[in-house]
Formats: sequence, C-alpha cells, structure tokens
Amino acid sequence: MAMRLGPAIFEDHISIELFPKKWTDTFIFPVRHDRALPPWHYAEVVKTVIQPLRKSRRSPSLWVPVLAPGKWYFDEMKYALRNTSITVAVTSGRTVPRILD
Repeated sequence: MAMRLGPAIFEDHISIELFPKKWTDTFIFPVRHDRALPPWHYAEVVKTVIQPLRKSRRSPSLWVPVLAPGKWYFDEMKYALRNTSITVAVTSGRTVPRILD
C-alpha cells in the first residue's frame, strides 16, 4: 500500500526483525531500470526522499529494491547510495534485506 510522508510517496512500509526484539522502520522505494534514467541520476531521486523520512521518523531506514536484468544497474545504484545519512539497503530484486544489505 502506498504511503505518503510530506512530499515523498513510498510504495510500502515494513518492519524487519534484525535481532530478537530489534525492529526496523523501513520504507520501500523501488527502482526500475526501464524508467529512462541511468542509475546515478536515479540515485539522486532516491536521495530526495531521505530528508522527509528524517523529519517525520526517529530512526528510519530505506529499502531500494533494484528491478533490473543483470548486475550492472544494481552495482551502480548500490555504489551511488553508499554514503547516505540514514540506513539504505539496496537489493537486487524483491528479496527482503538482511543485516548485511
């Protein structure tokens, strides 16, 4: 179900148990390769939703499932989102992120 926080719209919101009794506040922002943007520009779009998350939640995290064939687009997206101010899990496909993601 789509969720809106300020000007940002997220596909969904989930909680993931990382450790016993330790849950995340994770918002989903999928990235699709066929939207006519290269990964480094799409990463800039993803970064624009981080500020509304930080303003409205105490310790949010962002899950970016990359829906693209092959590994190149995923690798570039992961590299472009490596230094963000919140926790961002970049996964290839819709596999629920783990702690190392």
